[in-house]
Amino acid sequence: MKLSRRGLLAGCASLMLAACRRREPPPPAPAQRTIDLFIESDGDFLAFTPDTLMCPSGAVVRLTFHHGGKFLSARHNWVLVRPGQMEAVDKSVEHEEGLVSKDDPRVIAFTPMCDKGASVMIQFTAPGPGDYPFFCSTPGHGECMNGILRVTNDL
Repeated sequence: MKLSRRGLLAGCASLMLAACRRREPPPPAPAQRTIDLFIESDGDFLAFTPDTLMCPSGAVVRLTFHHGGKFLSARHNWVLVRPGQMEAVDKSVEHEEGLVSKDDPRVIAFTPMCDKGASVMIQFTAPGPGDYPFFCSTPGHGECMNGILRVTNDL
């Protein structure tokens, strides 16, 4: 098959035009939802109020923890761990005076230790759907001072 010079030029021109056509930009990514959660120690008792929190998977969570104690001087924190890991993490930090390592793969997020009457805030991305335990890592507190972060599918 023999192409004429004019036909060849017309074909090349149409290919160049097709390549140069303005392409539609991809749709913008959906905005990541931000959730504010508040939790506190239950006064001078070893408990969290509330002891169950909820958020959607993938949300940016801004968690504020308030140490509601007035008399006892024990420090508290909030530690979120992967399912089935609370007791193991709690036991592993006992000898470290409750200090949690940011490099521990079992830990999702945690606040620093907090003195009575003070508040601290952290931010993290909610993991996949499921129930995630949280606890205070001050030695001896985790057994009573714990709860669940329930992560849902709905955004």
